[in-house]
Amino acid sequence: MKVRTVCGDIAPEELGFTLIHEHVIQDIMPVYRAAYDQGAVPPPEEFTDVKSDSYIDFILNELKLYKEAGGNSLCECSVYGLAGRPYEDLKKISEASGINIILGTGIFRNDLRPEEFAGKEENEIKELLDKSIDNGVEDSGVLPGFVKAAMNFLDKNGGFLQDEIDVFRACARISAKRDMPMQVHLSTRPFNADQIVELVEMAKSLGADPKRINLCHTDGVILKQASLAEHIRDRDIGFSIEPHKKILDTGVNLSFDGFGNVFTNTQEN
Repeated sequence: MKVRTVCGDIAPEELGFTLIHEHVIQDIMPVYRAAYDQGAVPPPEEFTDVKSDSYIDFILNELKLYKEAGGNSLCECSVYGLAGRPYEDLKKISEASGINIILGTGIFRNDLRPEEFAGKEENEIKELLDKSIDNGVEDSGVLPGFVKAAMNFLDKNGGFLQDEIDVFRACARISAKRDMPMQVHLSTRPFNADQIVELVEMAKSLGADPKRINLCHTDGVILKQASLAEHIRDRDIGFSIEPHKKILDTGVNLSFDGFGNVFTNTQEN
């Protein structure tokens, strides 16, 4: 078995200490602008752009600290809809820092999809993602080592959006056919354990190995309250181990990273 990094394939034992879910080339401003347009966040004081050279210098300094702390590898999860810098920069960053970078391919959010993915359904999405795996993401020549889907929103009936299911199914089929690892972003919304188990079972029905699937941000998605509004109001993270055990029983991996748990720091004693 080999691990595909942006600089070529390596053996698993060469990974060393690995951060499983990072964003080296992400530009968060499109996400912030979308939230601002929906009235969900206050306006930023200003939108700025960082020149490429200073951006790379900043990242290299951060990775130097990571290397000094014992880090050796990381998974770059800035897939289509998240990346704000050229994917080619990842090779420069990996070579200069000595950090193995494993790039993912997939789609983040419907409202942030690049034009080439707009309106595409499952088979078309799979075809485009297969192309990125064979030729490099955005035809950069930088080859990804895993696929990533993202479940962000619920429909009016409390179910997952069909567009996001299409991406999820496409990624699961690729994972099954190519034996590629798969990461799944779960936004910090009150998904219940049964819905997440349903996702895993769907992936398994498509041939994906649950041991190759990592569910991200799962410390923040299962809440005691019936709604996200109640969660925010009560400042209660509502953590319970039982729903997570139920999901783990499907054979998948869970990633706890604190993503979205902004209210824990403001909880009153």
